[in-house]
Amino acid sequence: MNTLLKYSLAALLGLGSVNIASAAFISDTTAGALDGTNVGSIDTFIAEAAKANGEAAETAWVNLTLSTTGFTFDSKMSTVPYYLTDAIGYGTALSVYAFAFNPAPGDDYFLIKNSTRMALFRNLADLDYGVFDTALLSSDMKLLTDDFTISHVSSIIDPNSTPVIEPGPTIPEPTSIYLIGTGLLGLFGASLKKS
Repeated sequence: MNTLLKYSLAALLGLGSVNIASAAFISDTTAGALDGTNVGSIDTFIAEAAKANGEAAETAWVNLTLSTTGFTFDSKMSTVPYYLTDAIGYGTALSVYAFAFNPAPGDDYFLIKNSTRMALFRNLADLDYGVFDTALLSSDMKLLTDDFTISHVSSIIDPNSTPVIEPGPTIPEPTSIYLIGTGLLGLFGASLKKS
């Protein structure tokens, strides 16, 4: 097989590949209308600590943890329901959960809290949902038991950043691939005819 044909086939196969970003979908029948909803990718876990006493102490911990200043709290939601997703995290396929989240622009981080602990996450992709992997949290968060509740979720404003938006999947246009493929076949046919 000549070199032109090898490179042509490699290019065609490369164009035909699809880059799909991993997305989580709610897979919890108790979620009602949210069951099957695309909630984006798993948000980045930053740190966990004992629950601070009050918003000022939480803000100080966030700024210390992120090694910067200027982070402030935007809003707080109470008793937040969360739902199992089909995403595979660091633990098992049953360790990633999502909750509905409606942050303002610039709310790049969020804290989930229970009665004794808090965990900081960077919100990625679909900002309408917080998606967290319980396998990354300590057993003190009690996320792997049925009696766990998220007492509060606080959204946090990063004044130095714009919201992170995950790019959608890259899907090649079928017509373009067809045209390139037929062109490559034509080149192959021409090279055979010369031989």
